[in-house]
Amino acid sequence: MLSALALFFAIPAVILSSEHQAMCRVAVGDAFPAVEGLADKQGAKATVVAVPGGTEWMNAMFTGDLKDDFAPKYADKGVQLVTLAGPPVGNGVASLSVDRAKLNATLGEGRGPRVYLLDADGKVVWFDIEYTLSTHRELHAALDELVAK
Repeated sequence: MLSALALFFAIPAVILSSEHQAMCRVAVGDAFPAVEGLADKQGAKATVVAVPGGTEWMNAMFTGDLKDDFAPKYADKGVQLVTLAGPPVGNGVASLSVDRAKLNATLGEGRGPRVYLLDADGKVVWFDIEYTLSTHRELHAALDELVAK
């Protein structure tokens, strides 16, 4: 029970307005929808699923952080980083080419770039519908908790 409480407090809460909730088809606690090729890319402890989209500056910051910050820190800790429907990012980040219309129908649309954090069982433990400095900080906090298990 204590472990469950620690996880609850260490992984930042996902709080969405009703408008933003309407843009999402996946929520915390859901099994991440089947995406061709993703099961082969899952990490032993966690998987970061990146869905490029939205404004250009957010995408640039997002993909740069994946490649230069998250991949070096977490790749050897059982974490896999995977982008969907975007150009290859670089070393340490797997890339899958998934049809954007299929992604929108499966995950929801609006805002972006989106990031989902999955546990070892493929369940969503945290996500954000756009990438900002607070997203960066919260993703680090959530990953640190998952790799500590």
